[in-house]
This record gives sequence, C-alpha cells and structure tokens, in this order.
Amino acid sequence: TAGMRVPSLQGCIYADFSIVGILSFLSISIVIVTLFNFRP
Repeated sequence: TAGMRVPSLQGCIYADFSIVGILSFLSISIVIVTLFNFRP
C-alpha cells in the first residue's frame, strides 16, 4: 500500500506547487502593477 500511495502523494505535491506558483505569480504581478500605478 505504501508503494501505491507514493505516486498519488507526489501528484498532490506537484499540483500544490503549481497552484502556489500561479498564486504567487499573480500576487507579485498585482503588487508590481499597483506600485507603478501609485508611483507619482
């Protein structure tokens, strides 16, 4: 059973990393846009 759980755990970890990467990229882009907009 442990050998069968490893691939599923790896898939969940990769999925989490991809979601976190997308969210971090979006947040960074939003912060950069706001900084440029509020710059005098």
